[in-house]
Amino acid sequence: MAFVQGTLDEEIYKKIPEGLNEYYQENLEGKVLKLNKALDGLKQSGRVWYQMLENGLVEMDFRQSSFDSCAYIKVDQNKDIVIVTIYVDNLLIFSNSVKLKNWVKEQLKSTFKMKDLGTASYCLGIKIERDGKNGSVSLNLTQYVEGVLRRYNMHESHPVTTPLDTNKSITKSITNMEDLTRVPYQTAVGSLLYAAQATQPDIGYAVNLLCQFMRYLRGTAETTLNYSRNNGDAIIGYCDSNYGGDIADPRSTTGYVFTIGGGAVCGAANNSPQLQQAQQRQNIWPCLQQQKKPFGLTKL
Repeated sequence: MAFVQGTLDEEIYKKIPEGLNEYYQENLEGKVLKLNKALDGLKQSGRVWYQMLENGLVEMDFRQSSFDSCAYIKVDQNKDIVIVTIYVDNLLIFSNSVKLKNWVKEQLKSTFKMKDLGTASYCLGIKIERDGKNGSVSLNLTQYVEGVLRRYNMHESHPVTTPLDTNKSITKSITNMEDLTRVPYQTAVGSLLYAAQATQPDIGYAVNLLCQFMRYLRGTAETTLNYSRNNGDAIIGYCDSNYGGDIADPRSTTGYVFTIGGGAVCGAANNSPQLQQAQQRQNIWPCLQQQKKPFGLTKL
């Protein structure tokens, strides 16, 4: 529904699909269709739709966030704020003013064919729960995680309390290729990466170490990110690293997380790009690298 609202600039022709002759009750042999609107499957459809949506938001005096290109922000004369976030044709609208939020929805409806689904309870598999009395929001991926566990026959496994045993060393050598071929490894890792980036940053380090931890997800599928106004709006960051913790790779592993309102908003775990010769330097270097993150977060 979204892509067909975008108008194409290029001349694109398409073969006449089966059944169209009967629909028009005429012989269309030797003819083709000229596309005036974008369709699913065209390589430019996503760009055409996004440009159309962006132009509409800019006309409403929204500005694009310098931290996240999929977030658009508007502040009116009363200092009320409204934020529109975009994922393809799914929009979430956040505002401290009901009047301003309703105005934005009416403007969008007058420009685009869209459906108002009301208060968001799910978005991209993430369950959204609100507590207006306490001023808090909780996010979890319980259904998504349970689906991943079932897909790889881990839903009946015994849960573990930590994502990875730090006493075990994971190396690049493969001792039993037959066991590995039973699992679509790249697909499994991709499934877990989404969980780590969305609502379970606690598995970020383990994801970085080849994802040998599905039994941990079995016991933490209901893990929730909680944000509360009672925790304030200060940006708090945590950063740490180990010094040559992997015998197969002398580079150290660095991890960081930043929180706002008591909940994580961004974080990562990865190998250090540089090989440090001293433990003190390795502990300080990642913190110096990540101190630039808060400047981007303040733009939200």
